[in-house]
Amino acid sequence: MCVYVGYNIESIYYYTTGVVFSLATHNLFVFYQGMELVGVAVPPPLGKDAGIMLRLQYSFACAVVASSLSTTRLVGQAAFVILGYGLFWSWQSHFLVRSQAVKRKKAGKRRKRKKKGRKATDGAPVLNINYRPGATKYPEKRVVYEHSFDNVVKGVWKKLREPLPDPKQPDVLKVETTVVSQTEKYEVRRRVFTLKNEEEVPWALKFLSKDIVTFEEDSLLDVENKTLTFVTVNGDFKEYGQILDVQVYQPDPSNPKHTLMVETGEVSMPGVPGFVRSKAESMVVDGFNEKFQIAVDFFTERLAELYPNEGGDDAASAAAAPDPAVPPCEGSKAQDDGVPSSKVVDEKLFDSATSRVRKEKSLSSAQKVDFYGLFKQATVGDNKGARPSGFTDPVGAAKWDGWKKYQGISSDDAKKKYIDLLAGVSPNWQTP
Repeated sequence: MCVYVGYNIESIYYYTTGVVFSLATHNLFVFYQGMELVGVAVPPPLGKDAGIMLRLQYSFACAVVASSLSTTRLVGQAAFVILGYGLFWSWQSHFLVRSQAVKRKKAGKRRKRKKKGRKATDGAPVLNINYRPGATKYPEKRVVYEHSFDNVVKGVWKKLREPLPDPKQPDVLKVETTVVSQTEKYEVRRRVFTLKNEEEVPWALKFLSKDIVTFEEDSLLDVENKTLTFVTVNGDFKEYGQILDVQVYQPDPSNPKHTLMVETGEVSMPGVPGFVRSKAESMVVDGFNEKFQIAVDFFTERLAELYPNEGGDDAASAAAAPDPAVPPCEGSKAQDDGVPSSKVVDEKLFDSATSRVRKEKSLSSAQKVDFYGLFKQATVGDNKGARPSGFTDPVGAAKWDGWKKYQGISSDDAKKKYIDLLAGVSPNWQTP
C-alpha cells in the first residue's frame, strides 16, 4: 500500500511539474518565435470553437504517448510533460478552463470591436473578411461576362431557377435570403445555402464528410461605385477551420459594357490533425479549381437566357447564323474571333454532355475516372500536378491517373472523346 501511495504521489509530482514546465516552455517558444530566434512554428492551442470530441481525441492521444513513455523512469518526467502540454493545448480555450479575467478581457475587446464597427458602418457598411494566418490560398481567378454590371447584379439573384433544386444545379437544395439593410447607396444581404454533398473524400478525412452541408454568404452592393462583393464561409465543420471565398464584380475597365469578376479565397484547418491537414486543405483547393469553370459556364448560360438581346455584336452574329435552331453562346470567345458556328455548337454540346454526366447514376468507377480525365484535359490541359498517395488518397490517385492518361491531346479532341464516351454509355442522352 505504501509503495502504491508513494508511486501515485510521485506521479502527481511528475504531472504537476510537467504542466508547469510545459506552460513555461510554450510561452518561451512563442516569445522566441516572435523574436525570430526559433524557425519552427509553435502550434497554437485549439480554438474556443473546437468541439468536445476533438479535445478528447487529442487528450487521449497524448495520454497514450505519455503512458508508453512513463514505463521507464528515465523518461518518466518527459512523459508527464507531454501529457501536461497536451492537456493544456487541448483544453486551454475551453470555457470551463478559461479564467473569468480572460473572459472579461475578451468581452471587452469584443465590445470595442463592435463599437468600432458601428462607427465604421455609419457611412458605408463593411463586410467582415476574416483572413487567417498560414492559410492555403486559392489561385486568383478572373472572368469577364459580356453583360452590363446592372444585368449581372440582377442575374446573380436569379442564377438558380425556381423552384429548387435547379435541374442544372441539383446540389443546391435550399437558399434562405435575408435583406440585412438597404439604402439608396448600399444593399447588404445574407444567404444560407443548403447543399447536397456528394464529394468523395479519403478514408482518413471521413470526419469532414456529411450528406448535407451549409454555406453562409454575405453580400454588399455599392451602387455608387458599382461594386458587388460576396464573402462566403462554411457553415459546417467550423470546429476544424474555415473555407473562405471572396467574389468581387465590377465593370470591366477595358470595356465598361462588360463585367469583370475576380474570385479569391483560402482554406485554413488548424483543427485537423497535422498529418492530414495539408491533404484536407489541398483537397478543398482542388475542388475549387475543378468546379470554377463549371460555375462560370453555368452563370454565362443563365445570363444568356435572362438577357438574350444584350451585346449588339453577339446578337448580329446570332441573326446571321445558318441554323436558327441553335441559340448563340453568349460570352463565348469563339464568335468574337470569327470561329465557325459549328464550333459554338460543339461547345454547347459539350456543356450539355457534362451536365448529363453529373446526373448519370449508372456509371462505373472506371467510367467516372475516364469522364473526369477527359473533362480536366478539355478544360485545364495537361496534368502537371504531383500524384497523390494511393494509400492515403486512393480516389485522388485514381483521378490523377485518369487525367494523366489523356495527356498531350488537344482541348477539342478531349471534348469530342468526352461526347463520344457518353454516347457509348447512353446512346439516347440527347433525347429530352
